[in-house]
Amino acid sequence: MAELYEDWLVSKMTRAEYNELSDDEKKERKRLQKRQHDINYTTKYPEKVKEQKANQYKKNSEAIKARSKKWHEDNPEKVKESERKYREKNPEKVKEYNRQYKQSPTGKKKNTISQWVNDFGLQESDEDLDRIYDLWLNQELCNACDCVLTRSGKLISTDATMDHDHDTHRFRHIICRSCNTQDNWKKYFC
Repeated sequence: MAELYEDWLVSKMTRAEYNELSDDEKKERKRLQKRQHDINYTTKYPEKVKEQKANQYKKNSEAIKARSKKWHEDNPEKVKESERKYREKNPEKVKEYNRQYKQSPTGKKKNTISQWVNDFGLQESDEDLDRIYDLWLNQELCNACDCVLTRSGKLISTDATMDHDHDTHRFRHIICRSCNTQDNWKKYFC
């Protein structure tokens, strides 16, 4: 029924028919005609519309970002629901995105630190975790046996590991996997 009414409002009218409309109907007619014009224009000139939107975004990018950020902060439930629906509709895209993210330097760092905190119980501040990760990533020699550290991810005896105290859950050293599984090196450091 609403479509028929909209069609009637947008259809051609005589001046007498137009004058019989209420002010609200005239406003609605203008709004619907504008909407129909926009749809037609977008369909007919998609490249121009794309270019116009890009230019508009360039001119107002800061305001658009601020408005978007505020909306996200004000509507957390809608954001969560939207994200949930997206994940349900696009499981392959989400899976591929997560796979690529885990391979990125940021993803690797987040995954490694998360493992240290959640699986090993490491209790350090965020700044210290960043410092420890940088040590783990860049240290060349084992602190215990001075062998050259590797980072193959295949559980090789020379792979760099983060050693921590199991009682205090505090960081001690970056050492090789071989030294981390043995206790005889502790007599030199602890």
